[in-house]
Amino acid sequence: MYTVKAVFEGEAGLFCSPIHNVERFSYPCPTISAARGMMETILYHPEFRFEVYKISILHPIKRFNIRVNETTECFNPKGGFINTCKTRTQRNQYVLDNPSFLIEAKIILTEKGKNEVGSTGKNTPEKFVAMFNRMLKKGQGNKVTCMGQKELIAFPRVATEDDKPIEWNEVVYNLLYDSFNLDTKKPFATYFDAKIVNGVIDVPSWESIKLGGQNV
Repeated sequence: MYTVKAVFEGEAGLFCSPIHNVERFSYPCPTISAARGMMETILYHPEFRFEVYKISILHPIKRFNIRVNETTECFNPKGGFINTCKTRTQRNQYVLDNPSFLIEAKIILTEKGKNEVGSTGKNTPEKFVAMFNRMLKKGQGNKVTCMGQKELIAFPRVATEDDKPIEWNEVVYNLLYDSFNLDTKKPFATYFDAKIVNGVIDVPSWESIKLGGQNV
């Protein structure tokens, strides 16, 4: 099994179910799709994908409220500007305060990765593990990492021996696994009941979780 891990820290984080799009209340941990996306900001290639198998919560779980102004209309490049005075609405967001997570994931080669040869030779999990660790150590991510929303910046770093999970036990019901089918890339919502045991979530594999998904 070829695995990688990284710590993500930030001042605030918001991870909520897509069905809670009005008053947003963050899960105590990242959704699995968000965790995978955070890893992809360090290294992304279509030849492989991350399969998150463990999330450790490193900081105490605290929340605070942010009130934001939003618009009820979507921007249309052909339709000119949006009059926010008429379409503005306020939303409450209950975000995590000073979150820190240790995310561990497997490197899974995709069909493209198995059948093609990259510029540096044959695609292997070892090659992508080395690339990920090198880019994480040098801070050379391919895009800015966020804690669930683009306004909430996260800072990835290498995990150390001092990164210990907190003493926290909870069952997070209906935690979003992913909004897409990882095999076909089509909309396909999957959820599961995540058990936080001593600050650690053992994430089930995609093969075991996709059987209970729903087309959206």
